[in-house]
Amino acid sequence: MFLAVPVHSFMDVAALELHAALLMAQGKSADADAAFGKATEAEFALGYREPPYYIRPVSETRGDSLMRAHRYGDAKKAYQAALVERPNSGFPLYGIAQADVAAGDQAAASADFANLITAWKNADAALPQVAAARVWAGQHSAGAVAAGQ
Repeated sequence: MFLAVPVHSFMDVAALELHAALLMAQGKSADADAAFGKATEAEFALGYREPPYYIRPVSETRGDSLMRAHRYGDAKKAYQAALVERPNSGFPLYGIAQADVAAGDQAAASADFANLITAWKNADAALPQVAAARVWAGQHSAGAVAAGQ
């Protein structure tokens, strides 16, 4: 009986998050924004626990959905919100970098990818996020930029 409440609450968060993502995919941005807000509230209502009941912050899913909707500034804010909950997590750091790339802000993207590389310095180099960050850093280093690459 004790576990029924957290499991039920976890499912509420998942249902709200899924509903919000579907609304965004349908182009119903205002409704999706409201639904993501409710999902975030439900996630925070779960409280702090290690490991967390809800393994991936709703803000990350919100960021992913906003990226697909080409709302790059809003996506960056969503990923930054995920970082507040889980500082130095590579997933929102990667999302922030991707948002800056999509928005055409190469200088910010370079700093973002450098942050990701630093945060995940001991991560598996084959992780797609780490590999992409290293490729970006190699292509956008001061020398590469000066050479016109």
